[in-house]
Amino acid sequence: MRKLFLFQILLLFTHFAIAQSNCSDCEIDLPELPADTIFLSDLPDGALGSFYEADISFRLPVTTTPVTELDTTLLPNLPINEITILGITGLPEGLSFATSQDTFAVDEGITDGCIRFCGTPASRGNFRVQVNIVSRLFVITRESSVFLDLYIGPATSSTEGFNLENNIGCGATRVSFRNNNPSLGEDGFQYFWNFGNGKTSTEENPAPQDYVGIGEFIVEYEAIVDTAQSRLQGVTILEGDCNDIIGRPDYYISVLDPEGTEIYLAQHLENPVLPATFNLDIPLQEDGTYTLRVNDEDGGLEGSDDNCADIPFTFEDSLVVLDGVRATLEIFNPIDTITASDTVFIFPFPAAPSVSASGETTLCEGELTTLKTNPYDINLQWSRDGQAITGANDITLEVTQSGQYTVSYTSPQGGCTVVAMPVSVVVNELPVIPVFENVDNLLRLVDETVLTDDLTLEWYLEGELLADETDPTLCAGTSGNYVLLLRDNTTGCENTFEMAVEVDTDIINCNISNTTTLVLQHFRLYPNPVADILSLELETAFNAALEVRLIDALGRTHWLQQLLSGQHQFDLSTLPSGWYLLQLTDGESVQTHKILKQ
Repeated sequence: MRKLFLFQILLLFTHFAIAQSNCSDCEIDLPELPADTIFLSDLPDGALGSFYEADISFRLPVTTTPVTELDTTLLPNLPINEITILGITGLPEGLSFATSQDTFAVDEGITDGCIRFCGTPASRGNFRVQVNIVSRLFVITRESSVFLDLYIGPATSSTEGFNLENNIGCGATRVSFRNNNPSLGEDGFQYFWNFGNGKTSTEENPAPQDYVGIGEFIVEYEAIVDTAQSRLQGVTILEGDCNDIIGRPDYYISVLDPEGTEIYLAQHLENPVLPATFNLDIPLQEDGTYTLRVNDEDGGLEGSDDNCADIPFTFEDSLVVLDGVRATLEIFNPIDTITASDTVFIFPFPAAPSVSASGETTLCEGELTTLKTNPYDINLQWSRDGQAITGANDITLEVTQSGQYTVSYTSPQGGCTVVAMPVSVVVNELPVIPVFENVDNLLRLVDETVLTDDLTLEWYLEGELLADETDPTLCAGTSGNYVLLLRDNTTGCENTFEMAVEVDTDIINCNISNTTTLVLQHFRLYPNPVADILSLELETAFNAALEVRLIDALGRTHWLQQLLSGQHQFDLSTLPSGWYLLQLTDGESVQTHKILKQ
């Protein structure tokens, strides 16, 4: 389908004026391609309320050859002279575009281009973006459209702690949350959410939250990450004489794990002046009790050192005291606290627009009425039967088709859309054209089968109503322009047929007394409907040749022939499709048959 639409770029495109844009220049980025080919890149997705900027690149074909794979009715090797981009419609409010150039002289090899889309979309959903261009092939120019799919998702916002989805709403919104610091199943994570709507949570991935009411709602987040192992990095002896009789104790320490195994032993300090500090780096379990053993080195002989104290401690202790020994423990527990906040915006719905008609909303074919909206004059979109009308964004809309018409308005702040109450427009069909003929001054409706109880006829001469003349025949007594009007009494819709009549003064009373219906025996007319050849079989012998005429819906005679009995064939293949009348006359009487040309 994408290639088929691209083919339409070549030879067909719909007019729309180029929009002004604040987008910067786009960049052409094409893969390796043949010189004579068709290519168009895709549009990436966007998000409501977030700045959007994207380029699409394309290559236009130089001849019709690449297109023949898509349309076998097109001849190959026809040179394409020029393609012009006229404009783009169907973008969400807030987005605009800029083209690398508008006109491409493809016959000079200028086939590559790009379009940049930019802005902040004010509405979300799936958009059918219509690119409108015109192409010139020899001296022929034709217009059509190619389409791009653009998805604008809900508004999103991101912080170090979390992401919000759908954080911009109209009247109310439901916001989803994504935690940017997931635990991935590890222990040591704690979370706290304050959603700003009166609710809180300690879940890692909280459920979506509803926000109702106009305003700004602040979402606060805190994550406490305690996944690293605690480490004993220093021991400082503050007090303790170890009952050393001679001088100051020569301190040294050792550390035992919860199973009593020595995991650290320090060198002794010679007669230190307290406080005395030992630097170490030992990982600690959080579910066990360790022992700090403080000793006094006396002479270096095994068994001669004094044990000052065996002090129990855990990873939570910072000061320990036992048997006159007082020491501080430098235990490092790396806890990371992440805080973040963001905002949910709820905008009010604007007042809905209204739609009024400048005239009647019940029309006949060929008539129009103008719809007008109030009070807005920008950010409008007209629709018929629920489908947006391409390019219909003005305050007025001219209507010529039946349907339910409405208009929507999208507010610039928040992209809140409101829709007017629909207006129903009914366009009734016209009656058929009441074609009449002139036979001996007798003006006669060619096909009386069109008449029903709901239809009436009126005759006019030179624009003046001929009172009381409502029959399908009228004897013309005066030359002039005659009009036959056919009115549908139910809808009031009318259609007319006009003919300039030159009255033959040699004919008295239109020869009405001599007019009879021609009766043919063993008469066959087939096939009906007919596509090409119409056959007529006549087995009745006539005193003179029959005159046969084929008359179209506008009263024009397409051929006139003289026939005798026997079989005759008529070639209708070159005539347009529609209803025709086959009229046979022997000069005194007439027979008429309806023919449907397929």
